[in-house]
Amino acid sequence: MGKMSREKGKRFEREVAGILRKRGFRSARRTAQYCGKTEESADVVGIPGYHLECKHQEKMQLYNWMDQAIRDTKDTDNIPVVIHRQNRKPALVTMLLDDFLDLVQTDFPESEEPKKREWTVCFSEDGKVIAVVEAGIGTIPDGTARTVNVMEYTAERAAELATIN
Repeated sequence: MGKMSREKGKRFEREVAGILRKRGFRSARRTAQYCGKTEESADVVGIPGYHLECKHQEKMQLYNWMDQAIRDTKDTDNIPVVIHRQNRKPALVTMLLDDFLDLVQTDFPESEEPKKREWTVCFSEDGKVIAVVEAGIGTIPDGTARTVNVMEYTAERAAELATIN
């Protein structure tokens, strides 16, 4: 890797550390690396539990970069994360799907799945949907020529299904 590329990478690492500090991670900093080897092998430290690799390159090599982050976290509990960007583009974050789901499920615990309800779809003489009412709750309007009961999550979907049948 040429000197210009190394300098570009260092600038990006400092930029990421600065952004993290502005967002409240006061101890975020670029690690001093010598031949890519340090006790803190991440490019940027300061978010406990996360291993941050920073890459500012035009040619994306996400799987290679993620493999590096995974290797570096092998004997730790840290979550491997790659922060990357191309010139004149916003920085993006790549992480393993399981790690992402663990992260968001902390903020959004599993909720009950929506339940299907019974809908009565009301049709006019010419076959157009004139109303969709929840069965047993709503009133069937005057002028209804026929009805179809459908089990579905929403009134809109019930109308679509009833029209198909």
